[in-house]
Amino acid sequence: MKKCDHNYLLCGIIFMTITLTGSDAFAENPKPDEIINLWSSQPGITLEVFLPKTANTGTGIIICPGGGYYGLMKTYEGYDIVNWLNSLGIAAFVLTYHVTAGEPNIVLYPWPIKDGRKAVSIIRSQADKYSLKQNQIGIMGFSAGGHLASSIGTHWQKPDTDDIVENASCRPDFMILIYPVITFQKEYTHIGSRENLIGRDANDSRVNEFSNELQVDADTPQAFIVHATDDTVVPVENALMFYAALKKAGVNSEMHIFSKGGHGFGMGFQKDMHCDWRPNCVQWLKNLKLVE
Repeated sequence: MKKCDHNYLLCGIIFMTITLTGSDAFAENPKPDEIINLWSSQPGITLEVFLPKTANTGTGIIICPGGGYYGLMKTYEGYDIVNWLNSLGIAAFVLTYHVTAGEPNIVLYPWPIKDGRKAVSIIRSQADKYSLKQNQIGIMGFSAGGHLASSIGTHWQKPDTDDIVENASCRPDFMILIYPVITFQKEYTHIGSRENLIGRDANDSRVNEFSNELQVDADTPQAFIVHATDDTVVPVENALMFYAALKKAGVNSEMHIFSKGGHGFGMGFQKDMHCDWRPNCVQWLKNLKLVE
């Protein structure tokens, strides 16, 4: 819609500052092995390909950085994650999807959803090229990127024709959702994300359609979910409702709630932060036989 709310932008500045205090703060951003343009008519919408340099598990994960559908926090919710995933032998793909970038009177729908669907389909269609297994393609998202990731996990059944490449499914095999926006219901949503994606005047049908806790069924991919109780930007109820919906649908998933961490804690290893979710995530991936 018009602009992301000021609280979210302020939080983004704070969290980027926090990241600079971490032990990996000045690590150089990795250089992509390849950049894929998703749409010939939409320049700048890309997948950056980062392949592991040593062992390859056959698993690939598409990363959706957060930013309220306003911008993209591509360093600590993108490239930092690439380095970690590559160290596990996982191929990483950073998605630059449609955002408003502060432009007024923009309603993004359906473009970010199309971006995510096509990203999954492209990577699955090129699995052999990247030494991946077609049933080990996941999607990961932070904050509003978590909304996009969970939207792909719950809205993959009826893609547009141009979302699909070489008949490769756009259904992710698993989701990793870190402090995600899930609901667009007024009580618990992040209003900036909602307005930027579907507009300030969206009707109830559209609001419900992208309240992803209402869209879960037995075919929804399993998920690993992380949130902090003291998150004042995206309430923890987003994670709780999505996990409850997955459980009700019989989708085996895992959730970790930290008492402190706020919003935008990235990998959660910075000074004075105790919400490093990575060890639990690695174990979850091992349980699914996605990493060694």
